[in-house]
Amino acid sequence: MLVGMNAQTNGIAAGKLIAMARTLETTNGAILDVVNGEPLKTGSEQAENHLDFLRSVAQKGFDAPREMLGLFSAVTQSDLELLSADSTDKDGLLIWNLDSVPELVGFINPETRTKFASYKAENLTLSNPQNNIFQEAFWMPAYEALYRPTIENRR
Repeated sequence: MLVGMNAQTNGIAAGKLIAMARTLETTNGAILDVVNGEPLKTGSEQAENHLDFLRSVAQKGFDAPREMLGLFSAVTQSDLELLSADSTDKDGLLIWNLDSVPELVGFINPETRTKFASYKAENLTLSNPQNNIFQEAFWMPAYEALYRPTIENRR
């Protein structure tokens, strides 16, 4: 959670964090994010610059051109639980729908390809990037539960 920021900004930050976790999971740690259609390799100077940019823009409520922010994900309560410090089960995080994020196809390993194919064959859920992260439809009940103590403390 970003201290001193409103629930909407914290919700956007959660969507960004989950998106990066999905990208890392989908690519077995090879890619951090996709910005302007370009995959950013983990540990690269581009990736480090992107993280610095995200830290800076988060303090301004993510007031930046959408295309510079990279991928965003909807966030469910189970996503938040999986990424909590107490969780040891990281296998439950959904991989990206590769039909929706084709920039990642060249970076996935055979295990992820198999997982993706089995999800599609069984019509199981695959996560799709959120295009309009600032629309009210992006916010889910998980956000309210996650940020309620912060909101109530400000009253």
